Amino acid sequence: KSVSFTTPWHNSQQQGILFLYTDGKTTVIDTGVTNATVKFSQSGNCLFYEKANSYPLIRSRLYKVLLNGEKTLVHQSSYPIMWVNDDGTQAITGENIDDGMYSYRLFSNKLKKQKDFENVYFSEVTDDKSILYMLYNYDYDNRSGVLAAVDLHTLKVKEIAENVSFFNVSAVTDASKGVVYSVLNDADNGYYSIYFGDISGNSTRLIHNTTEDSLYNVAVNSEKMEGYILSLGATVADGGIYSIKWNKNNLETNRLASGNVDSLVYYEQIHSVTFIKNASDGEAELYFSDFSGNVRCLAEDCGVTYSSGTQTYQSSGVLSGDVQTVMYFKNIKTGKTTVDTSGTLFIGEKQIDTNVSSGYMEAPITDSSFSIVYYLKKTDNNMELYAYDGTESVLIDTSVQGIVQLN
Repeated sequence: KSVSFTTPWHNSQQQGILFLYTDGKTTVIDTGVTNATVKFSQSGNCLFYEKANSYPLIRSRLYKVLLNGEKTLVHQSSYPIMWVNDDGTQAITGENIDDGMYSYRLFSNKLKKQKDFENVYFSEVTDDKSILYMLYNYDYDNRSGVLAAVDLHTLKVKEIAENVSFFNVSAVTDASKGVVYSVLNDADNGYYSIYFGDISGNSTRLIHNTTEDSLYNVAVNSEKMEGYILSLGATVADGGIYSIKWNKNNLETNRLASGNVDSLVYYEQIHSVTFIKNASDGEAELYFSDFSGNVRCLAEDCGVTYSSGTQTYQSSGVLSGDVQTVMYFKNIKTGKTTVDTSGTLFIGEKQIDTNVSSGYMEAPITDSSFSIVYYLKKTDNNMELYAYDGTESVLIDTSVQGIVQLN
């Protein structure tokens, strides 16, 4: 492992001397380096940094350095670095120009090829690092822009749709095959349509005249070309959970539940979902459904939290790998921060502990069978870490500060 760091240079708070520590040796890389610009590639085999140019050049010089100290000038007048691939042969740079809009410059082919984009409102790289989805040429007043997929190897651009308000990459199991996006229908009433657009530029409307929050209640399995949607109606009683399936480019839907539904969670391995109904006073009914429409109640009083920003409820329930057991909270007490939010932890009908932190540092965490569960409890001044092994809880530490991770 290697680490880079800067030390003060000529009493400047923005610029420093860049050092690289690797294999037990510390090497000076450069001086006058802009401190906040140093970034490793994802594999850690090289790093990037910027140095300010002299007037009249406004932007900075972008450099790439290998771990052996070999340095290359990538660009004489670069935007700040935003993303680098594993081996440092592809990069995304960007500059905030106005009102959250960015100018982008993309590099590929060992950083020798580049392409520029203007008025970029939002972008996201797919998990396999092959595609950059980008909403650009954006008109913020009309909530409208061009949604495109950029091949990060070739920088070829494929337009997915126009007049796009926003998009959600995480709604698709393999986003290199498509993306879910929204289009504004009625600005006065805040009505949107939700679409799935494949990488070839073919789009299918999933929901019509809904809120834009429905963009985050869609799950598309790109292998099966099936999925689920939660459609929010004009009133809470008009909502519905549907399974969806593409059949010769036509969308088939099947209603799984209706009424006051919320918090759709997709489990890809079993191609099934959980959702809640009738949320009120911090509790809701937690349900499970498979794609065939077999719906069953997992808990009648699952703890939920409410987001005033999105006006939606979030479930605390998590399924086991065999779909037979659910871990969830009851009696959640919402504090000023996630540190102060806690509840009573259950696995199935068995109570595990009270006053358990329900959100701090992503705890509780467990394996797929719930054979071991790590959770946190807040005392007056500290966070206590416990382990539950299916029989009893054991106190591990009384002053946890760092993030809890399961190996």
